[in-house]
Amino acid sequence: MIKSNQQKKISKNFSMQAFFQTYLIAIQSKRSFFVYPILNSTLIALLQCLEKDSRLNGYQVLFGEQKVKIFLNYDSAKNRPLNQKVRFYSSQGRKRMITVKMLQHFKNQYPNSLAILNTPRGLMNLNECLFYHCGGEFVVSIT
Repeated sequence: MIKSNQQKKISKNFSMQAFFQTYLIAIQSKRSFFVYPILNSTLIALLQCLEKDSRLNGYQVLFGEQKVKIFLNYDSAKNRPLNQKVRFYSSQGRKRMITVKMLQHFKNQYPNSLAILNTPRGLMNLNECLFYHCGGEFVVSIT
């Protein structure tokens, strides 16, 4: 599959830190949705992880504009605070790898936290990694 120059530029501009900064600002301002101006496969995989953990109410891909409309979820039944803490573990210069045993320890220590890992199978949350019994690069956790 050949990518156009515009798609290459969009892929290079995606940053998880920038996405989560926008995500947290939208939550703090209690918006029902926000539009993120970058569309690529990494973002879609990240949105799927957030949606599986009920951190998002869904998303809509706007292909013509190369944007994503992201619907936020405020679930009061789970008593999840609107101010979520996001912690990054890996960076471009320093990758933090984590084993299945370490994942189990993390889950026991932080049972309500969402951890996202970059694995050979793609981006996965902590529960998926434990199910498939695979570790990987520990990217981010949300508590």
